[in-house]
Amino acid sequence: MDDKQIKKYFELGLIGMAVVTPEKEIIEVNNFLCNMIGYSKDELLRIKWSDISHPDDLHVNTTKLNQMLSGDIDGYSLEKRLIRKDGSIIFVNISSKCTREEDDSVEQIVSLVQDITERKNAEEIIRISELKYRTVVENSREYIWQLDAIGNFVFINKYAEEMSGTKSTDLKGMNFSLAVHPDDLERIQKIFLDTLNGNVNEYETRVVDDKGNEGILLVQTIPLYSGGEITGTLSFGRNISERRKAEESMRESEEKYRSLVEQSHDGIYIYKGNRFLFVNDRICEFTGYSKEELYDLDFLQLIHPDDKAGIKQYERNRSIGKDLPSVYQIRIISKDGQIRNMELSVRIITYQGEHAILGIGRDISDQLKLAEERQKTQRLESLGIFAGGIAHDFNNLLTGILGNISLAKTMVEPGSNIHGILSNSENASNKASGLTHQLLTFSRGGAPVRENLSINEILRQSADFVLSGSNVNASYDIPSDIWTVNADKGQISQVIQNITINANQSMPDGGEVLIKAGNTEIDRSTTMQLNPGRYVRIEISDSGTGISVDHISKIFDPFYSTKKDGSGLGLTTAFSIIRKHDGNIIVKSRCGTGTTFIIHLPASTDKVLTNDDDKFYSETHEGRILIMDDKDIVRTTISSMLEHLGYEIESAINGDEAIEKYLGAIRNGEPFKLVILDLTVPGGKGGKETIEELRKIDPDIKAIVSSGYSTDPVMAHYRKYGFAGVIKKPYTLAKIESSIRELLNP
Repeated sequence: MDDKQIKKYFELGLIGMAVVTPEKEIIEVNNFLCNMIGYSKDELLRIKWSDISHPDDLHVNTTKLNQMLSGDIDGYSLEKRLIRKDGSIIFVNISSKCTREEDDSVEQIVSLVQDITERKNAEEIIRISELKYRTVVENSREYIWQLDAIGNFVFINKYAEEMSGTKSTDLKGMNFSLAVHPDDLERIQKIFLDTLNGNVNEYETRVVDDKGNEGILLVQTIPLYSGGEITGTLSFGRNISERRKAEESMRESEEKYRSLVEQSHDGIYIYKGNRFLFVNDRICEFTGYSKEELYDLDFLQLIHPDDKAGIKQYERNRSIGKDLPSVYQIRIISKDGQIRNMELSVRIITYQGEHAILGIGRDISDQLKLAEERQKTQRLESLGIFAGGIAHDFNNLLTGILGNISLAKTMVEPGSNIHGILSNSENASNKASGLTHQLLTFSRGGAPVRENLSINEILRQSADFVLSGSNVNASYDIPSDIWTVNADKGQISQVIQNITINANQSMPDGGEVLIKAGNTEIDRSTTMQLNPGRYVRIEISDSGTGISVDHISKIFDPFYSTKKDGSGLGLTTAFSIIRKHDGNIIVKSRCGTGTTFIIHLPASTDKVLTNDDDKFYSETHEGRILIMDDKDIVRTTISSMLEHLGYEIESAINGDEAIEKYLGAIRNGEPFKLVILDLTVPGGKGGKETIEELRKIDPDIKAIVSSGYSTDPVMAHYRKYGFAGVIKKPYTLAKIESSIRELLNP
């Protein structure tokens, strides 16, 4: 090949070419090199090679050139930087070869120049990337390790070293099987082989830290490739011991929470869009539906029809963000049709990633009944104060009326017209007295005068008396071992009579009243306002018309009656009597099926005392009697009745006057055989205070306490206060004669 052809290939070459003298002067370049560094050929021929070399690379180039000039080498290849005309720097690979003279000196140097800037940039990027990767790996808070194809450690990061207490250099070349927990070895060996087959695996294994604490490692293992072949595995492990502990704690917490929820006495539920998402067992008890039934049920189907509009409005107001009470009351209808009063506490929660309503429901039916009973009792107490005052004044008037009538009857011929008129008047007065007695029963002055009684006898006598001559029969279911009760015989008889009268009137076409009694014990869990203890339970049932829902809540209210001729005091009186005996009375009824009254009376352990009614009374009426009463009509009437019986009478309007007259009679040698003291004297000394003073004067004094009304328990426990007898206003001539005979002629 001649010089011309060489020149042609030199110019057309696809690589930069240059010819340089030993003195580093450029004597020939091709166009490719000119384009590479941005100089023209003329410009390059006027400068030295060192002028376009990067200053930091001159020593490398100079060293190689000197070795060539000294004959040590004929050529070399190196990487260096060149400075383009525009000042930018490129990386090049220069391969140089020299030609020599006959004396072996260097004639010229031919250099091939290849632009390797892109490659060098890529290598730098890779280097930086590897540096970053290594930094991330070394500073990662995860276990990271690499295994070769036979399972030997190639690398572990610093975190793995710190946590295991083992250096990477100690592990390098060791098989992973020596570092695995023995119980996990077989399983992890299979996972390692599966990863070498190209699969990514995730598993858990046990790990022991440098302090000897055992933990759980969640590991992800991936295959490593080189030249298209799998050469090992790379694993990333995260210690999930704390997470597992938290999960276990959460699981235990959830189990405890669920247990508390299921065992709660309150109903707990979650609902959204009128559909239940969760209900506990208590909700099922309240509603009578199973959980499966409730989950298929619209929430509003449980709501009482009269409460549905309010619930819908509540939901609308909540949806627009209005401030609403978190606690409210509604009525629900259970599966068997019962109405329950519920108190609901609700709030918005996040459940399964969505907003829902958490509700806590409590059955307050019994509480409302108790509150209603308390209100009823309070109404009775308020009315009792008023009624007691009326009864007191009315009984004083009746004492005058009834006493004078009974006195007048002794002055006319029995069987005469006048005697008949007086007898009718006496009967009317007795009925009026019965009405005031009912008023007194639920007033504060109606304290029962108690004695041990056989409830069997009272039930039979009272019911038989009411039903005598009617088309209603009574049947009894009373055990022979029924406990006794400590009660006021007259008041309990009145209760049984009033209830039996109602039962009789509810069965105009005839029927049967079933009266049952039994022994029972009440514990502290009762909702009937009863103290724990032994009770006699009485049930009086009829098969009459029943009581409507509208009326049943009012039947014990004063003056409430559905009968045209009813006073409205019968059941009110019964209620008050039972309460004053520390008992309880409730009613259950359905229209068309009948009514049942249930009474609880405290039982007594004492035996029933028999009364001796065969006493002999003397017909002799003599002696002096002192009467103390603030009402003129009472003093006048009693004086007339006792004078008619033959007694000598003196009277006083208050306690001070009575004490003065009692002392005067002793001084004059004409003492009183008996004193009758009115218990209540407005603005003056009454019977209780007077008897205390009189007993100081005469410890053997015989005194009778009398009253038409009292807020004190003196009438029920008169002997405790120093009286020898008691007589209730109003009374007849026969009654006061009997009471005096009992004391003066025992």
